[in-house]
Amino acid sequence: MKRLLAVFLCMAMILGVLPAQTFAEGGQLSALARRLEFVGEDGNSYYYSVYAAEEGYGAPYFAALEYVGYGEHDVTELLIPAYVPYEAQQVPMRYISLPENSTGYYGSLYQLSGTVRNTVRRIEIPGTVERIGKQSFMYFEALTSVTFHEGLRAIGTGAFFGAKLLTAAELPTSLETLEDGCFKGCTDLVSVNFSVLTALQSIGTEAFYNAGVTEAELPEGLRSIGVHAFQGSQVREVSFPSTLQSLEYGCFQDCKQLVSVRFADHMDPEFTMITGFAGCAALTQIQIPNTVKTVAEQAFSDCGLCSLTIPASVSLIENKAFQNNRNLARLIILPGTTPLTIGP
Repeated sequence: MKRLLAVFLCMAMILGVLPAQTFAEGGQLSALARRLEFVGEDGNSYYYSVYAAEEGYGAPYFAALEYVGYGEHDVTELLIPAYVPYEAQQVPMRYISLPENSTGYYGSLYQLSGTVRNTVRRIEIPGTVERIGKQSFMYFEALTSVTFHEGLRAIGTGAFFGAKLLTAAELPTSLETLEDGCFKGCTDLVSVNFSVLTALQSIGTEAFYNAGVTEAELPEGLRSIGVHAFQGSQVREVSFPSTLQSLEYGCFQDCKQLVSVRFADHMDPEFTMITGFAGCAALTQIQIPNTVKTVAEQAFSDCGLCSLTIPASVSLIENKAFQNNRNLARLIILPGTTPLTIGP
């Protein structure tokens, strides 16, 4: 029924019966929000004008695409709620470029057919875009390169989830937030220069889950790292800034290649609990900061620790914190002013 209604609206719009701003499912289309350029395998440019639904069915995803075409092709308008027009799905694409007047929230493209998602290799996002929206380029499995520009502040939840061939993504220094799962499953994304991200404040849940990242020199200014943020990644070395206030459960869990963990000499006083390194079998040593009061449950279970010193600040070691550290031959617990509790 919805598809029949969409076809009726398309024909009505093309014939001029309905204005382009009408949206059938109870919402209204905003004024023209932005225009996309697709470069097809034939080398020609295909243009789509994108409307955003302010409310109703499909919001905030695409509500309509206006196919502008190229060369001498006639303009064809289509209004199909919540998914990309059939015509748009059949064009093999290699490159997506957002125009310089694109601003604010950028909607989702993952609903494009596999024909498009599996052929786009490069994306360029201008500095006028401040936030890449939720699942914008999810499952773009042929994508190898993304060009960002200064001005981008946030990469949204699942934005590049499943872009498993993505290898080049030089993040801009203006970036403040990496949201949940933004680069999850990007197995070829080996190099990310975190150290230049001086505005970065948070890395979300599963942001780099099973990603190919090998080194994480995290920048000063970073305050939080979410649950399973780097779990299963290829990271070998990680260094934490003095501004860090929280590590969440499993943040570096099962990082089998992790051999070096470094904390700043003077950590933020709010950094009071350490967790997240379970299953790091190659990790043989770590220096726990003297701000830590709690070693969380399974924080270092199934690691390769050989020696460890518990600082005097620690008052609680939770259950199974060091379970299955079979090589732990030397454990020093420094006396503190608060009695130490071990176990549940």
